[in-house]
Amino acid sequence: MLSARLAHAVELDRARGGTGLPHREILDALRPRLRRVYEVREQEKKDLLRVLEVAPREVRAALPIKTMGGFGMNDAPLDLSRPPIRKKFRRAEGFAQILAQLNGLAASYGMGQRLMTSRAEIAFSVRAFQRGLVREIRAARSGDCAEAYRQPALELAAKVLGDGEVAELRHARPLG
Repeated sequence: MLSARLAHAVELDRARGGTGLPHREILDALRPRLRRVYEVREQEKKDLLRVLEVAPREVRAALPIKTMGGFGMNDAPLDLSRPPIRKKFRRAEGFAQILAQLNGLAASYGMGQRLMTSRAEIAFSVRAFQRGLVREIRAARSGDCAEAYRQPALELAAKVLGDGEVAELRHARPLG
């Protein structure tokens, strides 16, 4: 980044009429380094975009939702016939934690809106799962694993949603 700052300063100096510096020679000497800086920056931008694309998929993969989409504001249909896969939930939590820390970096690459979109997708999925899980816990069907999903769901929701949104799941009890 020092090369980029130096090149910027030389360009400004040249635009103002110069101070007798050998502008062309300085810029020619910096050009290979600048090219490398721009190549690295483009690769970093691609890597960031990949994380922003993969994170929502990883979170959805951890959730036992039968089908995503089509359920709107209603709770998602869940498949609770098997216990939760803790490794998938930990991975989902990791991606949620990473997205929570990317504000400055995403903004510096002009990807702030894409970050917000990824966060919104994750929050939508987690809310739908949480509503479905609350419904299943209250129904208390024998043979399902609804209660086993509570703790991993709470841990994931704590990283994605506010405390007020997590309270309903924390306090859900069987109705029967």
